[in-house]
Amino acid sequence: MPAFTYTAKRSLINGHVIDTVYSIDINARSIARSSSVKSKTKKSLGGQTETIVQSRDINWSISLNGITELDLPAIREFLDSVDAGESFVFDPYGTVAIPDNPISVKARAGYTESRQGFSDYFVIGFGVYEI
Repeated sequence: MPAFTYTAKRSLINGHVIDTVYSIDINARSIARSSSVKSKTKKSLGGQTETIVQSRDINWSISLNGITELDLPAIREFLDSVDAGESFVFDPYGTVAIPDNPISVKARAGYTESRQGFSDYFVIGFGVYEI
């Protein structure tokens, strides 16, 4: 169950105050880590190669499941509060009570929200990248 710590900015739920830091644990259906590298490789006349790494990006794709209609406003508050490039803390394998490896991240643009079949549960997908 990943944990998220963010500063409330938009779509505030009852009882929450703007610019206040909140932490939440959310059920995740999947958490996938990926890496992308930008590099240039040059080859000399003698056959030697040299690769220069310009940057390495670590990305996470997160799918939350079992989100009820009661929990949906809190999830929307979190996602809407970080969608303008605000940094926040993501702990993929820890909880608020027992942190594992919190990392500073920013959200990729947008998120998806869909109902699970004809149930009262929702699935939400979004991406983040490490900063």
